[in-house]
Amino acid sequence: MTNHGSSIALEWAPVFYQKIGHKPRADAITRFDYDGDWIGENNWEHLDDFELPAYVYFDVKETKSHYFIMYALFHPRDYARICFPIICHENDLEAVTLVINKLTRPIKIEYVQSLAHDRIRTFPVEDINCDSSPIIFFVEPGGHGIHPLNPDKLSPEKKELPLKKVCTLKNTTIPEKKWLKYHIGSSSDLFLDSSGQVLSYQLLPIQTELWSRKKELPITFSNPYNNEGVRFQWGILPKSFSGKKFTQGRARPPWAWKDLFDSEKHRGEWFLDPALFLQRTTNNKRVSLSYVFHEYL
Repeated sequence: MTNHGSSIALEWAPVFYQKIGHKPRADAITRFDYDGDWIGENNWEHLDDFELPAYVYFDVKETKSHYFIMYALFHPRDYARICFPIICHENDLEAVTLVINKLTRPIKIEYVQSLAHDRIRTFPVEDINCDSSPIIFFVEPGGHGIHPLNPDKLSPEKKELPLKKVCTLKNTTIPEKKWLKYHIGSSSDLFLDSSGQVLSYQLLPIQTELWSRKKELPITFSNPYNNEGVRFQWGILPKSFSGKKFTQGRARPPWAWKDLFDSEKHRGEWFLDPALFLQRTTNNKRVSLSYVFHEYL
């Protein structure tokens, strides 16, 4: 990731309010190789044996009209109080994208997109305070779906309606129990097995951390598929992270995500061709489809 992309991602980095379930360590965000290796089939069992430094994966793409900044959260486990196949699985990666309109003065967030349980939702943003404060997101316990968060109610917004209040307030504090607050910082703070923590995270580029390892099958990834997108084709890519606990290879890398109601030809489009995804799903013809910064083309 070039300095261009890194600086933009740092500037707009969100705040994440992670709700805590009955297995707090499984709700702490971290990096795929938190245990010192890139083996996907031991992340579940290693959870209690290694430290959990806070990291968020990111990616930046730019067209003539917009920036598309993706932030992805990794958890070693997708879990429930009672686990069985499909419901629980090893490894979990969910994400949000901030769509920044470059043509306004000042530039501003025009849309927020979030991934939760194979649904990719797009929300228009009407909060004028977002010009100076980071957007905040709600992260579910257990399944880790991400939603825009109303800072007054500390509740997720799930209906694709215009967001009128999704930015942090200067004096926003988290409840003492059942929450972790993650914000961008100069360190990767360690989760300390307690709720009510405020932790800083650092950014990791998807391009060098995950995309560069896409041929590492079956160690890190599994289930290759042929990406035949609408405008671009990337050939054979892995559809899943490796993982064996409860459900084999259930967690998806960014280039294999698709909305539950989309056809297979749109798999990976949200990550690989975000401008087309936005134009197609919002019918906003002002969105330029011409990339000026795209490290995967």
